[in-house]
Amino acid sequence: MKFEQKAFREKRSFSIEEHGINCEIVKARHHKEHFVPYEHLLKERRRRVQAIGWFFYSAGLCAAVAVSSVILKLTGHPLHLGFALICALLALLSLLAYQLTRKQYVLIGVANGRELVFLKDNPSPVELQDFIREAFSRRDSYLRDHYFYLDPGADPERELRRMRWLIEQRVVTETELSVKKREPSPAVEWRVN
Repeated sequence: MKFEQKAFREKRSFSIEEHGINCEIVKARHHKEHFVPYEHLLKERRRRVQAIGWFFYSAGLCAAVAVSSVILKLTGHPLHLGFALICALLALLSLLAYQLTRKQYVLIGVANGRELVFLKDNPSPVELQDFIREAFSRRDSYLRDHYFYLDPGADPERELRRMRWLIEQRVVTETELSVKKREPSPAVEWRVN
């Protein structure tokens, strides 16, 4: 499954593959590609808003100058009202530029402290949620298939750590772990902490 997002001077492509998610980001002339294995993909999500802040500050400054100019004119200062109108227009244009550069992101945690970054409303929030749901469904299936087993010849502490990791990743439940522990395995002795 492939998911593409396009914004001003930026293109993001994400594809769900057998062992993880391949990410490709092209900004202006910079091209970056990396692969996130399912083992590193965390279920934590958060949102972030980013914009070019100086547009907002310049809008505030221009609005303050426009209001000050009108007040000065009303108090009898020999100031041309055209100056106030120009400042008000600049304030509106700056606010418009701020809104156009404002982007909302959905961030998915990755084990090494980094994050997968998705544009929230591009192409639509529903398509993004469908892609994320599918990615986590495949991740959970992959982790179950590759890690949810008992190895009778392995160290029981190591086996228990692996099972706890699967529970922490919300791939399996405590109930499923209890059922797995009851399966006949003569060499593995479970100690519940």
